[in-house]
Amino acid sequence: MFTTMKLKNSILISVILHCLFMGFLFAGMYNSQVKRVAIDMNRGSSANVEFVLVDNSAVAPGDGRSSTSQSSETGAIEEEINRIRNKISYPALALEQGLEAECSWIVEINRENRAGRITPDVPCRFKIFENEFLAVIRDWKFNQPENTVIKIPVSFKIKRDSN
Repeated sequence: MFTTMKLKNSILISVILHCLFMGFLFAGMYNSQVKRVAIDMNRGSSANVEFVLVDNSAVAPGDGRSSTSQSSETGAIEEEINRIRNKISYPALALEQGLEAECSWIVEINRENRAGRITPDVPCRFKIFENEFLAVIRDWKFNQPENTVIKIPVSFKIKRDSN
């Protein structure tokens, strides 16, 4: 009898908690501050996703090269950043939830032409974007000299059709 009483009490508590949760959930759905994002997706298609490149800058510390040399290097760095950006995928879970973020990292290239030190410049609002960036950048082989420091900004934005 004692165990059936515990079972009944635990079921009752569970039902009450579920009702409270559902009440808060439905109350939140009607809150005018909640922003809804509808993403139309059909089987075999993908949503429109756009990455925006913002204010790229690259600095190779301590070099006294001319501005022409630095200009051509900046162009090469811009191309490298574009290739990195194209390799980054929009995380499916973030797309489903309508998450967006503006992120930026400072990457120092080591002697193996890999990312040596990776420092967040503008931290991502959601860890899922940082994980995606780190997965790409850790495997990346750079075409830049050792000790080059690159700022890589990435905007994770969902392009919405204005219907």
